[in-house]
Amino acid sequence: MIERAFESAELDWRFLSFECGPNRLDEALRGAAALGFRGVKLAEAFRGAAAAMIEAIPGALLSDAARFSGSVGCLAERDGVLVGEDFEGQAVLRAALAHGPIDGRRAVLLGAGRAARSIGLALAQQGALLLVAEPDIEPAERLAEDLRGAVPNAQIEAGGYDEGDELALDPTTAVVVRPAEISEKTVSPAWIDFATLRPGMVVIDATLESVRTGLLRESAARGAVGVEGVTLLALETAMTLEAWTGVKVDPAVLADAAEEFLGL
Repeated sequence: MIERAFESAELDWRFLSFECGPNRLDEALRGAAALGFRGVKLAEAFRGAAAAMIEAIPGALLSDAARFSGSVGCLAERDGVLVGEDFEGQAVLRAALAHGPIDGRRAVLLGAGRAARSIGLALAQQGALLLVAEPDIEPAERLAEDLRGAVPNAQIEAGGYDEGDELALDPTTAVVVRPAEISEKTVSPAWIDFATLRPGMVVIDATLESVRTGLLRESAARGAVGVEGVTLLALETAMTLEAWTGVKVDPAVLADAAEEFLGL
């Protein structure tokens, strides 16, 4: 996928994949810094652990977004320093903004985990009126409090409900986001009351599935706009490549390559 993007942008760059065991991640990150790599892309399983290691490495630091989320999706070299970045939330934000402004509009974020922190920060910084919805109210309240601390004047609410209940969406909701960590394999697809989906709502499902998820199928049936996980993967990867090279990469090229590679 990334090699195809380099070719499309006429960049004389190479992307190489390396196997790394979890117990040797710190060594791998230190090696990348020592060898002068222009960038590193991290597998999902390493993102949280990498965030805890980066600032102990000479010549490396975390971006504000990565520090808040506790997640690093990539490292990018800037003026001789490797910066740990988290573009996951920005990818969701770009996908939402492609369908209209969200400043002052309602957004619902399902869950309060690591990915939700990244997404919540991006939406709050854009001025969304954000509801963090989670069956367990305590994580939702912690994330809402952290977001208020990080984004002055942010309007954030936390909502809890009994697991198995359906979340009724406010009819003025503009955006609904389900992070990849909240999948249909671990959470009932009926987490949302599908009858409360409305035409024009933007429903973003970050899960990468070989078939359209139940949430997106129900959204389409009710006239809502669905955004699939492969779109988010392409947007996040495009931002990563731009951070490495300084050149904008067409996300559509990445999406086509990702669909082919993943068999979507």
